[in-house]
Amino acid sequence: MLSRMREPQIRRENVLLSHDPQRSSLHALLSVEDQGRTETGRVLERLGFRPEGSRISWVRRLRGDELGATCTRVANELGDSALWDLGRVFTNRCDPLPVTHDHLPTCWNGRFVLHVRGTPRCLVFDRAAEDGEIHRLYEAEDLAYMNQEFNPSE
Repeated sequence: MLSRMREPQIRRENVLLSHDPQRSSLHALLSVEDQGRTETGRVLERLGFRPEGSRISWVRRLRGDELGATCTRVANELGDSALWDLGRVFTNRCDPLPVTHDHLPTCWNGRFVLHVRGTPRCLVFDRAAEDGEIHRLYEAEDLAYMNQEFNPSE
């Protein structure tokens, strides 16, 4: 599974997960729709997450080897609405694709979101998507951004 999406759509419909190994924490950024509802918050609370400064950002501190089991529980509870955010990678056009299957976190078996450079264009994919296919679509989205949206400062 591989699809193109825009960041506003992703933020409206999905919970974005990320791991901070330096802080031993798993972060969940609720969807725009979820920030006013409590059901997702209740699920996250059951999973050991706590709000972090707002109703939209949640964090769970992890001990040692808890990451894999916690990710499995999050995926089971939130299903396809949970995406692992691979982050924004600001690269030059000639740089290689910033992620391959070898770089995906092994703790997550759900879907991933890859931001096309620093743009609002994103790819959403699961482990079944092939690196070559991801690379081709990433390049196409990058080129489309450069041709249709990029405005160099003069």
